[in-house]
Amino acid sequence: MVERVELVNSFMLRHPRISVEVLYGQTFNLIERLQRRDIDVAFVSMPFDRSDLDAMFFHSSEGGFWMRHDDPLAAKEEITAQDIRGRRVANLPRNVKSKLQQMIHKVLADAGAVLVPMPETERSAIRLYAQMQGLLLLTFDGLDDLSLRASNMVYRPIAGVDLRREMWLLRNRDNHSAVVDWFWSLARQYTADAAAESRAAGEKNGTAAGRRQRAPARPHDRAGGA
Repeated sequence: MVERVELVNSFMLRHPRISVEVLYGQTFNLIERLQRRDIDVAFVSMPFDRSDLDAMFFHSSEGGFWMRHDDPLAAKEEITAQDIRGRRVANLPRNVKSKLQQMIHKVLADAGAVLVPMPETERSAIRLYAQMQGLLLLTFDGLDDLSLRASNMVYRPIAGVDLRREMWLLRNRDNHSAVVDWFWSLARQYTADAAAESRAAGEKNGTAAGRRQRAPARPHDRAGGA
């Protein structure tokens, strides 16, 4: 996400003497590493057990689909649950242990989509496979997904299907360093600014929702993210 990069860059500009290492992984792996104190903070997606962790909500984003430009659904501005009934949708391999992925699997299956397990989890490989096979490709990043914008695919939002991703920032409840506190404070300000921007946009447009809330990233001496 672009927003996570913005947050990390902002932190590094404010604290140039602090080195930042960004690690990637699934939510359950990152939480385990956080609890072992291998990393200082983790940027993860719901659902997860946060009973022994400090958790800060970042943002939520709606799901939508990338598809080939010659797909019949590309002619629509927005697709519906009925449109994906019987359609083949790219799905992560079954061995991916993600509660979010399990939730997505159930929602899409209930909508009548045909889930096609991908041979691997690398994003560019999934995109290429989806293009070649004419699959729909779910994303929560919308038009911010730069790798797909550069491909021969188009994005369409979906209505009538509960596909939502909530992103949170986690840290251990005790024994965190001053560096963690600095980043946590900056992240809180970042999300407060994003919420104010969203409210202002909503008032301007005459809507309650406003624009999608921006989401930050994970950083620090050592950081993790989903």
